[in-house]
Amino acid sequence: MRLRWGAGQLNEFRGISSGNTIEHIPVLASESLLDKIGAKLGETLEVAIDNERTSIDLVGTIDYFPTLNPEESSFVIMDNDAAHNLVNARRNTGERVPNEVWIKTEAGTPSIEQLEMMKDEAEGSRLRYSATSSVERNLELLRLRSGPVSDRLSLLAGVSVDPLVSEGWRALLGVAFVTVLIVSAIGFVVHTRVAFRRRLAEFGLLRTIGLSMRQLLMLILLEQLIVIGVAVAIGIFMGTRLGDTIIPYLARSGQDANVVPPMTLEIYWTGFATTFGLLAIVFAVVIAISLISVYRMAIHRVMRMGDA
Repeated sequence: MRLRWGAGQLNEFRGISSGNTIEHIPVLASESLLDKIGAKLGETLEVAIDNERTSIDLVGTIDYFPTLNPEESSFVIMDNDAAHNLVNARRNTGERVPNEVWIKTEAGTPSIEQLEMMKDEAEGSRLRYSATSSVERNLELLRLRSGPVSDRLSLLAGVSVDPLVSEGWRALLGVAFVTVLIVSAIGFVVHTRVAFRRRLAEFGLLRTIGLSMRQLLMLILLEQLIVIGVAVAIGIFMGTRLGDTIIPYLARSGQDANVVPPMTLEIYWTGFATTFGLLAIVFAVVIAISLISVYRMAIHRVMRMGDA
């Protein structure tokens, strides 16, 4: 009897079967799976993968994984080589292969849509050469059927041009920023004007009892900075809390289902800097006008107004 060792091909009969080399396969389990079966991290479970029994160790948890929805089904993540060896170790013929493959193409590789356009323009398939077509040819050589091929960049581009997703959110954020800017500016101007007229007599009295003009101006400036600082801090805190509360209810797909993974609140720093920059200019102008008005204040006239 002669034995020959080789790489092996698909649909090839195997005379010698190897045993399992890994007794316990470490896996990451979804939170929904742990809640469903009542398991905890560190435990060992007996499972069957393609009718092959094995032991898995729960070494960690994972909330989300691409193409998997934890709200619809539970899942575990394990090493591909370990799973491949497990399901094929005792098979006499054939081979179990993954039913979905993610391919990372090289930089500059045309997308699927671009390749189709090139094919139509050339009226042939000779120009359709890329990492994707190379994989398809290799699958044909292995006599494997390839299913539908999706391009991530094309899918993302299709979503980004959706007016409900792009322009709708931009308009909503733009209106919110403009509204905040206008309301904040008007509120601060009205507050400063009313407070200045009501406290005009107090300013004159402070000057009369010996407070210098520089000390009075510094007192007014410190007061305005405290008011602005407290208002901005409260506004930022309430804005973030309100965003965390409202955004999850706005995250709905076209099929009226929850978006997976869920949306996270991120700060639009460009709009944030623009809004607060304009507010800072408004605050500086109003404070400067108030300080100039106090500096030009006539003490005797203010005191007569207070007596009246």
